[in-house]
Order: sequence, then structure tokens, then C-alpha cells
Amino acid sequence: MKLELAAEYTVELYGLNEKPSDIMREWLDMAEYEFKCRVGLKPYAKELLELLHGLGIPVAAATTSRRSLYRPALERNGILGYFDAFSDAENAERGKDSPEIFLRAAEMLGKEIKDCIVFEDTPQAIRTAKKAGFTVAAVAEKGKAVDSDFFGSADMVIEDFTGVFKELKREAECKKIFAVN
Repeated sequence: MKLELAAEYTVELYGLNEKPSDIMREWLDMAEYEFKCRVGLKPYAKELLELLHGLGIPVAAATTSRRSLYRPALERNGILGYFDAFSDAENAERGKDSPEIFLRAAEMLGKEIKDCIVFEDTPQAIRTAKKAGFTVAAVAEKGKAVDSDFFGSADMVIEDFTGVFKELKREAECKKIFAVN
């Protein structure tokens, strides 16, 4: 859900006397601190991005976050430069309940849906991307049981990027070996 809708939903659900705009400001302040100071990377995420970049494979981030939140985290973790495009809350009308943000990311990369893999960690976004025709990798939280209802429509389930990185690196190394011979 986009932030505005989530705040309105929260006010309505809990019968709060606060304005959605006040709740949004509080959430944004908390999120800004977390993104600037604490948000880290899943294992092998940086290595995977470095490898993709080195192979010339374009990467887009499709996020419902605002630029002012995600950019500091990407910069602090040293991965901002590995992204070729950003489809975010500032250039998409809807959240991940609509395929718009994923379609825009593919378009920004100049890629067809069939040539894209979406890595997602929420059920709604997994279903939305899959329904739009993308190959979807559900990213589970490490150590937690994989719930088929949660990840049921995904093409694959991963706990982190370790396996993806290692498989892609192995393929890239094999191609180099056979290209030289």
C-alpha cells in the first residue's frame, strides 16, 4: 500500500483521532532514521549486484518507498550505483497491489516482462508481479518456515541471494571458459 492509503486505513481500522497526515509524518520520521542508519542488506545482495553489473545485466528497484528513504540506505551500503532505474512511490500512481510499479521498472530498463525476474518479500506484491507475467522469486526471511499461502504463486523461494549469486557466477565463469576455447 502507498503510505497515504496505509495511514488512512490505519486511522479507520483503529478508530484513531489523529489525521492521516500526522501518522504519515511520524512513520516517515521513524523510517528515515532506520533507512539512514540501520537498514542492511540480505546476504550476497551486494555481491549479486556487483556480478550483474559486471555482466552488463541491468537492474531496477521497484519500491513503494520514497527516494528520500531508500537512497540513503543504498548509498550507505555501497550499492546505489548498481541500479540502472528506480520505479518508486514518486513515479507510480499505485502501490504493489497494481502491476504498474513493476511494468514501469521493466519499461525503464527497456526489457520485456518475460526477460525480467522480480524478487519480492510480500504476498500481495508476489501475486501482483506473477499475475502480470513476471518470473517471481519470493524472498523469505532466513530461518522462518516457508508458508505456501504466503509464497504460493512465486516461481521460486529463496532465503537470501547466496544461491542466486553462486549459480549466476558459476554460469558466467563457464561462459568465459567456453568463450575463450
